[in-house]
Amino acid sequence: MTGVDRKSRRSSEKKKKHIDPMQYVLKKPEEYRSRGIQKWAWNRRLAIMQKAFGYRFHNLDNLPLKGPGIIIANHTSMMDIPALFGAANTFIFFIAKSSLFHNPLLAAVMRWWGAIPVDRERLDIGTVRAIRKRLAEEQVVVIFPQASRVFSLSDTWKYPPESGALNFALRAQVPIYPCFIGDRTSGKHKQIICGSKIEPDELNPGGAKITKAMLDELTFTVMSKIYALGGLDYQVLMERPSEKELILSRTRSREHRGKHRELAKARLEAARLPVEPGDKKTGSCCIRH
Repeated sequence: MTGVDRKSRRSSEKKKKHIDPMQYVLKKPEEYRSRGIQKWAWNRRLAIMQKAFGYRFHNLDNLPLKGPGIIIANHTSMMDIPALFGAANTFIFFIAKSSLFHNPLLAAVMRWWGAIPVDRERLDIGTVRAIRKRLAEEQVVVIFPQASRVFSLSDTWKYPPESGALNFALRAQVPIYPCFIGDRTSGKHKQIICGSKIEPDELNPGGAKITKAMLDELTFTVMSKIYALGGLDYQVLMERPSEKELILSRTRSREHRGKHRELAKARLEAARLPVEPGDKKTGSCCIRH
């Protein structure tokens, strides 16, 4: 065998053994992410979110150690998912808008980290099947009922919650884990407060038929519990502002913007729940192994 033949044989063997990383990521994300630097970062995710990004976590013991389950939280920024990754003691899948998957490289990264694409304009049966499959595999899925980032608590009324998360929880009979994510206007910036687990029997104790009206009511109840973790009254935040405040919010003059901020601040103060003695959240948290 000549030297040229040996070289061609070696190159063909290398081609057979080579695995396209992106293709492997898309097909087997659970196996791929458990290797090398990803495994190192995953085991230290809580410390990374605390020290590098300044997050504080409360009541981490309320989060699941394994699935199935659905984590429901309010949505404040793009850092919500990394923060919940740091808080959870198990791998989590999350819902992301389908526009993030238009770029092939970004789509590969998103799927690698457990993202499930969803189309905001119409119901995609593929998304429903993907979520059901993850829950059937006893995985944990994160869903933001508001479906969009709410940058200021005074704008909460603009984003009525969707009832899809409660629909999945009741039909799959999996528990819900409420979490409140604080923003700058809440006074709890970069704080994640985890609430107690909500079993499906608590939501529908009589086993009544699941209807749209029931799901909407239960979604509002769960969102109220989430905002109560941050000391806020969700019902007050969901009330439509006065016409005067809406008009001021559309104007560009400095004087009107100042008045709008004052009215928004007053609405936020009105939504704050009274703090009972001994109910103050502490900033302590621990890294679980």
